[in-house]
Parts: sequence; C-alpha cells; structure tokens
Amino acid sequence: MLFQAITIENKDIIFANGKIHTESIPKLTKTWSYSPSLGDNVEYAEFRCNGLTLDEVCPDHIRDHWEVAKEKVKSHCRACIESRIDITGGKFYHFLPQSVLLEYLEVKNKITQYVFDNFPKPENYDFLFELQKVLAKIESNRVKLDLTPLRNKRHDFRTNQFYNKVRRLKPYVRYNLFGTKTGRLTTKKGSFPILTMDKNYRQILTPQNDIFVELDYNAAELRTLLHMSGENQPQQDIHDWNITNIFPQITDREAAKKRVFSWLYNPVAEDRDLEQYYNRSLVLKNHWDGDKIVNPFGRKIEADAKHALNYIIQSTTSDLFLRRILELAKLLESKKSFISFLIHDSVVIDLDKSEKHLIQDIADTFAKTDFSKFLVNMKAGKNYGEMKDICKI
Repeated sequence: MLFQAITIENKDIIFANGKIHTESIPKLTKTWSYSPSLGDNVEYAEFRCNGLTLDEVCPDHIRDHWEVAKEKVKSHCRACIESRIDITGGKFYHFLPQSVLLEYLEVKNKITQYVFDNFPKPENYDFLFELQKVLAKIESNRVKLDLTPLRNKRHDFRTNQFYNKVRRLKPYVRYNLFGTKTGRLTTKKGSFPILTMDKNYRQILTPQNDIFVELDYNAAELRTLLHMSGENQPQQDIHDWNITNIFPQITDREAAKKRVFSWLYNPVAEDRDLEQYYNRSLVLKNHWDGDKIVNPFGRKIEADAKHALNYIIQSTTSDLFLRRILELAKLLESKKSFISFLIHDSVVIDLDKSEKHLIQDIADTFAKTDFSKFLVNMKAGKNYGEMKDICKI
C-alpha cells in the first residue's frame, strides 16, 4: 500500500487511501522518504531516484496540480510565521486545513507512484537503505558542546559570528545522503556544521562518554587507485612507499606528495613512473564508456573526459569508506560507545572507557575494506580540537 507519513509532535500520522489514519495500518509498503519509525519492510522512492527532489521527478501531467498544492501549504506556513505561531516539531499541521493537507499528500502519493513505476531499483538500494539508518542514528545523538573556548575569544569578529551561529542551531548533525554526485556526504540545512567548521573551533566538540577516537585512511584515494590498477597495498605510509618504489631520486615526502597530486587528476599530465603503478588508463578503460562512469559498486555518474577519473576514484573511495561505517555500526550495536560523526573520509567514535578493549576491533573493522586492508591512522582526545596520534594500523 502506498502511503505518506508525517510527524506531529513525535507521533506518526499516516496518509493512505485518501485518508488520514492515526492508528497503525498493516501492509504499508511504499512511500517517498525514509523515517526511522517505519521499519525495514517499506520501500522508499527517494532511493530509486538517487535523492532527486519531488520537484525534479514530478511528471508533466501532474506538475500544475503539484505546484498549486505546494503553494497552498506554503501560504499557510507564511501566515503562521507572520503571526509568530510556533510551528516546530510538526505543530504546523494543527494549523493547516485538512483539505489542503489531503490534497498535498495525494499529489505527493502520485509522484511517489510515478517513481516506483518509472525508476528501476538501483543495484545499491540496500546499501543506501542501511546507510540511511546509520545516519539517522547519528542524527539522534545530541552533539555535546563546550562553548567556553569561544566565549574567551568573542572579541574576534569571526569567532563571535560562529559562536552566535552555534548557539542558534540545534546541536544535531543531519547528513544528506545525496548531496554530491560521488556519494560523499554533505549536511542538510539547519544541521550543526560539522563538515565546514573552522578547525580552530573543534575544541568545543566533546564526547558524551569519555574520549573521542578518530580513524581515517592513509591516502585513501591513492590506495583506491592502486588497488584498481591491480597492485597490492603497501602497509606503510604511501608517500614513503612512492619514494622507495617509484622515484627514489626524491627524498622529501612533501615533494613526492606534490608530484603525485599534480599528476593524478590532470588528464593531460603525463608521468611514466607513476603510471607504471597507478594505471589511470586501465581504470578509465574498465569504468568509463565515454559518457558515464560505473564504479565497482555500481554507482553511475555522467562524466566527460575531464572529470571521469576523478569521479571514479572519489566515488569508489566514498563507497569503500561508507561500507566500513556500516560494519562499525554493527560492531557498536548495543554498546555504550557509538559513532559520533563522520567528516569526509574519517569517522569519530565516542568511546566509553569501559570499552577500550574494542579499539583494536574498531581499527581492524575499519581497515578491512572491500578491496583489501588499508593503512589506518588513529587519534584520540578529550575534545575534537586536541586529538593526539595513537598509531597506524
């Protein structure tokens, strides 16, 4: 049964068969977007259309009706705001005429059905579903903040701006699963700005348990390309490995790093030494057809020659990383420790001191990617601004 769910003050209300239902209804099977309360037996249209919005997938034959229905809802929303009525937490629906709500949800149902009829279920649907469940769990954990370090620096204009911004925001990280072509996460509007905050302010982030433990890969994208080129993973810093195996005439790590990255994503740059190990041509041949790339996990992205390699490597690295996050979530299920947040290709665990014995399992789980074992960097600290290296695993 096709349905839509709305939440009014922490209570789910179901729209199905043209009616609003406040009691549970059996056999609800298809809806537009994910909600943690709906369980595992529901299919979600937004995963089929790779996060496209209702506006973007709305078919032409109902577009006019959709625009009218949306505008009616927006008009009542504006009226509530102008009247200074509290409409947070779903309270808005108390002030929305039922006829307007029913019309809006009915058209939303039609768009949802259109997606199920016209967008095939993607190969990575189950992955997207499981990942969304983990992201929802992260979102449910309040970010613990200590604003004392900022209060002492409010004479600085930028610091004062950030201080005021953070005080206005609800302290929750809300990730957008579909914010980029390559699968790298972004955050939604109103989220705590975990991905964009200045590193100088990170000390305000503190664990709910006892300590933060951060894990990330040593040169993740280079390791991805190396594997896709058919090479084994070095269990040492990859830039040191490059110096030893590819250009021994270079002794400075930063110089070696600069040479690699100036070549890597420049399709016209040539470097025969690097190409012997990092076989860009082979990777492009296997994963780009001239119009789109298909990475090893089935993610498809339209790409020209300039962007193809970039999209292959970045999307594959992102999928490798996020699949490890799913495994970490399983490992920490029912534990006091939990995944606090993700920053690009790193994961931060809020660790309870009684579960320090889990650190090795956490590191091993993160390191064992779908490709092979990647070298992992680990840090720990009492706040996120004062993290110290633990080791490489």
